[in-house]
Amino acid sequence: MVRVTKREAPVLVSVIGRLRLLGSSMLAKPKEGESDPKLCRRIERTGDSDGHLGFAHCHFFLVEELEEDLRRAGLTIVRTARLEGLLPPYPQQVDELAKRYASAFRSWEERHMRTCENAAFIPFSQRVMVVGRKACPRGSRRH
Repeated sequence: MVRVTKREAPVLVSVIGRLRLLGSSMLAKPKEGESDPKLCRRIERTGDSDGHLGFAHCHFFLVEELEEDLRRAGLTIVRTARLEGLLPPYPQQVDELAKRYASAFRSWEERHMRTCENAAFIPFSQRVMVVGRKACPRGSRRH
């Protein structure tokens, strides 16, 4: 991805956060987690899933791990944010708030915008987005 990106162009990467997944998957699929505690421990330790708990073979990231991987690939981290807001497990309630209580929803939305980049919240987010920028090689001119 970085190789084909123009220099200084933004690169947006969104992933499922590991810490949130560990809690939410146990609530959503308690029997599977109970039947395969080794998988849950492996996801906690390594982030890797073998695909049999409702996901394809994949890797769930810790925020610092994703940022470090992107730095190693040659990106400068510009921003990291949580995507789903302050009430991620309650989409119907947020929709209802927006429909029935517009001023309360605007207040909630403003609060979300003030906190979505708060470093204390981000690791526990289900969906994390990192915005990076491809570095300009030394000695090259900017256009």
